[in-house]
Amino acid sequence: MQGGNYNARFIGGTPLAGLGLWLVLLTLTGCLSRQSGAGGQSGAGGTPQTTAKAPAPKDPAAGRALELWADPALLQALDGLARTYHSAIGGSYHVTPIERGALLEWAKSGDNAGRPAPDVLLFAGQGSHDALLAGKRIDETSARTFAGDRLVVLKPLGSTFVSPTVFDMWDLHFKHVAMADPQQTALGLYTQQALVGDGVDKRLAARMQTYPDTLALPGLPAKDDSTLAFAFMSQVGETKGVEPMVMVDKSLHEAIQYRAVAAAGKGTDASTLAFLRWLAEDQQTQTVLGGYGLLNRDTALGVGTPRIPPGAPVKLSPDDAAKPVPPAAPPTAPPATPPPATPPGASKPGTGGK
Repeated sequence: MQGGNYNARFIGGTPLAGLGLWLVLLTLTGCLSRQSGAGGQSGAGGTPQTTAKAPAPKDPAAGRALELWADPALLQALDGLARTYHSAIGGSYHVTPIERGALLEWAKSGDNAGRPAPDVLLFAGQGSHDALLAGKRIDETSARTFAGDRLVVLKPLGSTFVSPTVFDMWDLHFKHVAMADPQQTALGLYTQQALVGDGVDKRLAARMQTYPDTLALPGLPAKDDSTLAFAFMSQVGETKGVEPMVMVDKSLHEAIQYRAVAAAGKGTDASTLAFLRWLAEDQQTQTVLGGYGLLNRDTALGVGTPRIPPGAPVKLSPDDAAKPVPPAAPPTAPPATPPPATPPGASKPGTGGK
């Protein structure tokens, strides 16, 4: 047919010849395309092609959620620091509160009691550290003191209770004074040390009420206008309806120092070590901790001077009160040099030998 002859002539005289030519052209086009996009040279000018560099690896802690076991008194500060940690390191953490008694029990038995296994332990007290070390529950070389605290006595906001020292509390007309259990909590342990140290434990025994929960103590004076309570200074800021009556003399109890340490087997873990360095050594972190009423690391270790904000409603204990520097004694003149002794038989000066 006339239409069929037209098609055959157009592609080279026969359908088979046209098909072969078409396949050759297609193959050449594909080769050129692969050479241009292979990253060696472009098809136009032979300019070497470069590929984008891979992004730098993230911090070892990024993307890994750490499990922290912490004294309940630290919960507020650790919650507030979570975003700072994520911004600085890129990781995250979950906090499980654990009182001193439960921590000591775990040190002996190793039973997590349904808690997730810890990466880092945060606690107060040399006794707790020694028990954890004896039970082989921590990596001692990773331990860092990162903050400190003070013990205070709280009273109902606006109340007229005044006591310059812990000892003088016995003469106040209140019904109860609340303290945490010394066997179960770090707060209770320090409180008991202060009461015994000031010799007032027996005088207050009839009015003393003991609680097993550290977090319950700060709010108790707000519920009863005739109740006082021992608490950590770091617990005061977010507690409504209370105010400090006296800051306990720190010589009455063991220094309150918070330590962070890697759990056994985690001492070389990059994520854990990044957290420990950030908590104890990062200046911004230390500043934020101070905003929660905690003492910074230097002050906790005794190498800094605690700063009490001007106008703070706290009765300072004697060891914190500013002591005036005694005036320097006026310089004294050196004693006059006595005249030389006159040898026997010699005349004295000015006598002419007579």
